[in-house]
Amino acid sequence: MRTDLQSRILARAKKYISVEEATSNQENDRSDRRDNAKNKEKDLKSEKKESSKKALEFQHPGRPTPTLPRYQGYHVLNTSLENVLMKTKGNDILKKARSKRASSSELNRKRYCRYHQSTGHDTDDCRDLKGKIESLIERGHLKEFLARPPGGG
Repeated sequence: MRTDLQSRILARAKKYISVEEATSNQENDRSDRRDNAKNKEKDLKSEKKESSKKALEFQHPGRPTPTLPRYQGYHVLNTSLENVLMKTKGNDILKKARSKRASSSELNRKRYCRYHQSTGHDTDDCRDLKGKIESLIERGHLKEFLARPPGGG
């Protein structure tokens, strides 16, 4: 039979066990909530990626996305992009680009791009033209438009 002391010790041990179990359950709940929050965040990110892909496909169904490289840095030119375009118009190095179709909200009719032959942005602000010129410079063309000669400082 149990003595009075043993009964008190056993009751006290049961209380400690109950507290430990409750604390452990709370920690597990917190951990589960953190995991759920992380999973929701990942799901939202993947949903955003998917929706942006779908939006691109919707805007231009069947049309490939532009493959012009975006450069980290560009060569410094001794003239404007528009002047490079005008001076190379006779030779077929810089061919006319497809005209860009911007949405009416993006369209700034006061600006005109001679490269795309459409409104929306200025020729000197045209990223496509800048990329095309950079590509041509890297392939050895248009060296006369460089502010610094290649190999020189």
